[in-house]
Amino acid sequence: MDELDKVVLLKEKDERYVTAMANVFGVRGENDRTNDVVTKDNLLNNADDGTKDEAENPLNEDEVPNVMFLPTLCISDVPISSSFHMRPVERNSDSCCERKDLVSLSSMTNTTAIVFTSANAVRSVLLQYDSHVRDQVLHGQHLSSFRVYCVGKKTTAEVETNFKCKVIGMEKKAADLARRIIADRDTDDECPVSNIIFFCGNPHRPELPSLLKNAKIECEEVVCYKSVVDEKAVARVMQFVVNPKTAIVFFSPSTASHFVQNLSEAVLNDMSNIKVSSKLIAIGPTTAAEFKSLSDVHIHVSEKPTPECVAKAIMEANTNNR
Repeated sequence: MDELDKVVLLKEKDERYVTAMANVFGVRGENDRTNDVVTKDNLLNNADDGTKDEAENPLNEDEVPNVMFLPTLCISDVPISSSFHMRPVERNSDSCCERKDLVSLSSMTNTTAIVFTSANAVRSVLLQYDSHVRDQVLHGQHLSSFRVYCVGKKTTAEVETNFKCKVIGMEKKAADLARRIIADRDTDDECPVSNIIFFCGNPHRPELPSLLKNAKIECEEVVCYKSVVDEKAVARVMQFVVNPKTAIVFFSPSTASHFVQNLSEAVLNDMSNIKVSSKLIAIGPTTAAEFKSLSDVHIHVSEKPTPECVAKAIMEANTNNR
């Protein structure tokens, strides 16, 4: 593809994306891993639906020099109070977490359901429980015995693999998952869900707990990790926005929000010569919504949060020259 010479992915290095971006640039891996250079039409017609296996022979970053990974989020665990307890939180005016009464997993009833909306939450819970507690409390006695709901195929796979339990409800968006839980509650005559344990990050979107609480379903928000935007990394993105031959991919609402803020501040500081000329791609509609204040900037949205669909969005953005 002659028009595009760089793709900047605002995330940690991921071999799946290296391979997908190789398809964008028509790169063939060492040992001629593909029989034919992947064409644009091929990629557009075969975007991954999230069910494909990992590539058997993923390309490495050196083989696709047009791709740059720039992580903008720092993820760290928030200590859970003890091996047998969850720590529900509430937000105060300073957006900090305040400790409430501890809720024990062993006190959960058969009307309790568990919700994970990200793989980061699953991994954090796994890391914070020692193996004995995980086996006795999560695997055997509790988590596998309760209804578990997830957002996204990746999160669902993490739960079912690590906790050895069946996820009974999965949706692409948290708001849709909340509606699914409410619908399940309303049609369950024997044992309807009355309360939710929601393992989440800080910050996290408010739609799921808000919808559940409005439907009279108690929702305990258990913060087990936090994500902090790397301000310096986001500032570096500014150097790429003026290049029409660059595509920039945003993977989180937080990063998009900080980018928009930096751009607005640059304009206010009489740097009006900054014009967004690069192709901007969002991993999904929630991330894309953060750009709504930039009326003169077109945001391309990936159909699904997969490497292949992101590659498709990049190619479409380049084809449309917007």
